Amino acid sequence: MKVTVLNKGIGGQEAHEMVQRLQRDAIDEQADLVIWQSGTNSAIRDQDVGPFVEDLFIGIRRLQAAGIDVLLMGPQKSPRVDRAQQRALYATHLHAVAETARIPYLPRYEIMAGWVVAGQMTMDEMINPDGLHMTDLSYRCLGEVTAKMIANLSRAVFARQ
Repeated sequence: MKVTVLNKGIGGQEAHEMVQRLQRDAIDEQADLVIWQSGTNSAIRDQDVGPFVEDLFIGIRRLQAAGIDVLLMGPQKSPRVDRAQQRALYATHLHAVAETARIPYLPRYEIMAGWVVAGQMTMDEMINPDGLHMTDLSYRCLGEVTAKMIANLSRAVFARQ
């Protein structure tokens, strides 16, 4: 099976800016699945979580109305995210939105924390010197985890049919 991945992420954007791009970047592209990572920038900037949650629901509804599946991904573990006072609040709300919308949630922060605890990677191997962005190695590992999650979800859907 052939899979085409388009990375439409724009660094530094918040959910309301992402919602504005959904038509062009996902719906017009006739995506089958959108992996939506959000919350990092809003948490770091100490933004109000209420509008963030509203934007997520707006975006999810638009994507689902177009027949596009959605997987929400939480913020990464990094020194800058760790210092964000609302990091845990954003992660909790992302997870709650996923549960309410009945879509999968990938807890990236917890997965990355597990890599460090298990000794699979150090923070220096996982995060670039800017203290925020992931390295190629950690992106590759995250890609593998995400692909396995999608494959397992697909098998579960087909098993129910």
